[in-house]
Amino acid sequence: MDPTSPSKRPRVEEDGGGFPSFGSILHGDYAATHLEDIFSFLTGSEAIEGRKVSTFWRSVATSAPVWKTKCFQLWADKVYVPKKFTEESMPWLDAYWESLKDSKRICLTTEELCSFEWSSRMKGCAGPSWQASDPWWKGQKASVRKYSPDGTTHQADRGPGAWRFIRQTIGHDGPVGSLVRHSRAGHDFPTHFASRWSKNWGWILQNCWGFSASFPLPVKGLEPDLEDDGEVCQRVTVNTCQEEAMLFNMGVILPEQVEPNFGHVGRAIMGDFDDVSIASSADPEDDHSVFGGSVGQDEDEDDHTGFSEGSVGQADEDDHTGFSEG
Repeated sequence: MDPTSPSKRPRVEEDGGGFPSFGSILHGDYAATHLEDIFSFLTGSEAIEGRKVSTFWRSVATSAPVWKTKCFQLWADKVYVPKKFTEESMPWLDAYWESLKDSKRICLTTEELCSFEWSSRMKGCAGPSWQASDPWWKGQKASVRKYSPDGTTHQADRGPGAWRFIRQTIGHDGPVGSLVRHSRAGHDFPTHFASRWSKNWGWILQNCWGFSASFPLPVKGLEPDLEDDGEVCQRVTVNTCQEEAMLFNMGVILPEQVEPNFGHVGRAIMGDFDDVSIASSADPEDDHSVFGGSVGQDEDEDDHTGFSEGSVGQADEDDHTGFSEG
């Protein structure tokens, strides 16, 4: 008799509804597709644990259909998953776990930075005048900043600027792509820090005064996590950038700033601010808008040097002809 005939096949137990019983699936007496269906309801970690049950389960628990499904489930609500994971260039099992690992990466590549339209807004600690001129604070869509591989930036409401990766700044260092320095008219702004939003794997760039995302920012009031008091914004505050903010408002060259007139890296001597070496090549008479933070306001309302003792000061509300947030 033909060994493939029904009488020679393993007997499959069925439940009352005509479906294979769990015992049949457990022992591999039924098509693997049924076990694959079960695995689709498990988390990635639970699916991996299934390898320990039996040889049959191990083959199913590591199969391409199971992990292709799990990848699509994982990525369904994510705004950014690198193409190397989605283009089937690696096993689906590896793509799942490697993409999870990548979602915690905070080092942007130039290609990534320049591929997004960055949704950008000012933070409240920049001062009320900057809030008043920012679309996001008016309940509108955030403005868009674009980066180019040649090191330039463009933002419709701010104009052209420049960008570059740096490795180290005051009190902070990191691998290439984790710290971004913006500049306009030859003057650097306090360093932007790269991070990720775990909810959608999108990129975040922010300093003490500005906040940008690689995805459209929800309008004000819709996503508390991305608001000034939210967990994401609170990763970088005025305290994080305080020394750079003070130097900027004083007109002092920031560490790693390329000096406009000479094209070399300028250095400011840090320590007691009474002994700060002002290495800036900018003319002291140049128009220079002043930013501030939540640490405090200028004691002298007529003095816009940038800070009073123990404070960073708020933005100069009378002057928008100088710099906008980088």
